[in-house]
Amino acid sequence: MLLNIDTTPKELVLLMEADLLDEEGAMGIVFDCMTVGASSPTSYEDAYYHIKNYSANILNYNPMVTDKAKLYWLQKQKAVSEFIDLLKLELGIYDND
Repeated sequence: MLLNIDTTPKELVLLMEADLLDEEGAMGIVFDCMTVGASSPTSYEDAYYHIKNYSANILNYNPMVTDKAKLYWLQKQKAVSEFIDLLKLELGIYDND
């Protein structure tokens, strides 16, 4: 990824980090909910599984380079993880993950 290449200008790294940070976390969950809502969902579980398939991807990696961005990414990971766990509990979903 371009963020991790030493020759990438610092300004470009900051811009790319900001762009990635803007699209993930709570904003990703909101977008997922809007997407599911527009597709005639049959239950809240539809939104849960969509979030698990898309927004939850943030939990698998941290592409940030700068220390501050890494911290923000970790906060977003925590928020997404907690949201998914709480939604799963409230919906009474008992799957194997």
